[in-house]
Amino acid sequence: MKIQYSVYSLVKKNKVNAKDSSSTREGVLLKVIDQEFWGVADLATWPELGDLTWQEELKTKGALFQRALNLAKEDLAARKENRSLLKDQTVTNNILITDYKNTDTKNPQFIGQTLKIKGDADIQSLARFIHALPVTAKLRIDFNNSLDSESFESFLGKIFLAVDRIEYIEDPVAYEIELWSGWNQMIPLAWDFQTVSPAPHSYSYRIVKPTRTEIPVKVDYTLTSDMSHPVGLAHGLRIAQNFALNPSGFLTLDLFEETAFHKYFVKTENQLNFSVAALKDTGIGMAEELNHLDWLDYV
Repeated sequence: MKIQYSVYSLVKKNKVNAKDSSSTREGVLLKVIDQEFWGVADLATWPELGDLTWQEELKTKGALFQRALNLAKEDLAARKENRSLLKDQTVTNNILITDYKNTDTKNPQFIGQTLKIKGDADIQSLARFIHALPVTAKLRIDFNNSLDSESFESFLGKIFLAVDRIEYIEDPVAYEIELWSGWNQMIPLAWDFQTVSPAPHSYSYRIVKPTRTEIPVKVDYTLTSDMSHPVGLAHGLRIAQNFALNPSGFLTLDLFEETAFHKYFVKTENQLNFSVAALKDTGIGMAEELNHLDWLDYV
């Protein structure tokens, strides 16, 4: 079986999290080839959050490389059998707010919806924003480990009037079992990017990116995209079509300038599905655009 890769760079419209300092999202697509058949997947990393670079993942054949390779093989198997991995089935998502300081809290689309807010160290401004949102909105707040324990406890004090509306707070600080265990008794915590796996009693939710890891068993989780290439989004979304338990987090296409791959998705408010162009193809689809890319041999 032969492996190739194609480097991509997505242009961001805004910062996507508190630790983001770049204007582009860099990654690489993997292609596995067996005779005339092939399958693809996305290898995207977040060095800002502790990952290796994609170059290092390729070199070391790390865990994210292995996950991408497995997904590409699933795509390959489906294309060999002339079948699609996709369904004509919408997935309900939280509404993603990456720039809360420039977001209108009176947006009628927020009423009765689940909102995911990318937080930062300006906890005073964030608390004001949260209190100004519709009382019918369910809130998820993601700090990407941008706070220290003192700041987080101060933040909890500032939002006590909104606690009943908060579904969970994700990655407030780098994991410490004593702190997380205490906080999780006051407000549900969720973990995504941590250097160790938190003890079960110290969190309530697990954020699962299907392009990075398999679906865990017996865990309350939210499925989300990796904010990466539409190929990665396609793999994540098609897995969510089978496993989503509650509103997912796949509305990330609009974080980037439009690409030729955007046409393979259909978004209606907070619902995301595959387009006819994707559904009529095999595997995860997208063959027309994937065949236009430049591919290099992986040695």
